[in-house]
Amino acid sequence: MTTVELKVTDAYPNDSGRGIARLDPDTLQQLELNQGSIVEIEGGDATAATVRRADRRDWNTNTVRIDEFTRQNADVGIGERATIHEADAERAEKLVLVPPEEASAQFGGDATGMVKRQILKRPVIERDVVPITSSTNHPFMRSPGQAIPLIATETDPEEIVVITEDTSVELEDASHPRQTKLAGATRSADAPDSPDDPSPPRVNRTTVPEGLRLDDVGATIEGGDVRGTDATRTDRRRVTIEGTIENVAETGYERVEVGATFFENDAGTVHLDRRTTETRDFEPGHTWKFVVSYRPRADRSPRSFDLAVRATAR
Repeated sequence: MTTVELKVTDAYPNDSGRGIARLDPDTLQQLELNQGSIVEIEGGDATAATVRRADRRDWNTNTVRIDEFTRQNADVGIGERATIHEADAERAEKLVLVPPEEASAQFGGDATGMVKRQILKRPVIERDVVPITSSTNHPFMRSPGQAIPLIATETDPEEIVVITEDTSVELEDASHPRQTKLAGATRSADAPDSPDDPSPPRVNRTTVPEGLRLDDVGATIEGGDVRGTDATRTDRRRVTIEGTIENVAETGYERVEVGATFFENDAGTVHLDRRTTETRDFEPGHTWKFVVSYRPRADRSPRSFDLAVRATAR
């Protein structure tokens, strides 16, 4: 199997939330890929995306363009390198999606059908964050047009699957039995109860610009199985930071970014890593339910984190 290692850059604005990986013609030829092929992207973890050809400005740059959700799923940041190869994807028989803990999502009517239409032909791996856009007809959130990140808690078969017209898509609320409360946060009921399975990290410091309001910040932890060799093994636990940001200003923002910096100690001095997520066209009065995910190495456990919000005004 041919693989390449590429530098990760941000997605084109129109690709956000669509699970697309932009590759240049030379890379497509090297990997023997076509438009619409499925690739596996490996950083700290693995996810999948649909291939599209990059714009001419990105040719011969040894880069891949993927959005914030794909970066979270692959546990890789902008400027870092990811390994990419063609994926062996199967047609999905079943997919179960669950909103984040404490999300104000309300499913009803033809919500399942609407979600399925949005993710048709999309590749998914269990534990992926799958963004769904709330609409006026199906307002999952208070602000139509905002993306709500659903969690893929089950796929059949396992590994990489592609959603088709024949896929059974199920929506479950945040009280899904895979999650239980632990010390004010959430962790997987399947995770082993041992010293190697720490509680979720606590927040140290938050930085929020004037005009935005940050609420309901909490940490969750899911999973617990480890895969890979002893030298390269990856902890499948997903540490997730959730919260809401409200635009209380009178003007909109072109872009709002939330960055979580993780530390190995409670004092917030032993740095581990940083992960970000963002939204665009953030209008006055809108509320954004954000999710920042991080899969630590098996020998590292984040104990605390800083949360910084940055905004670009119009």
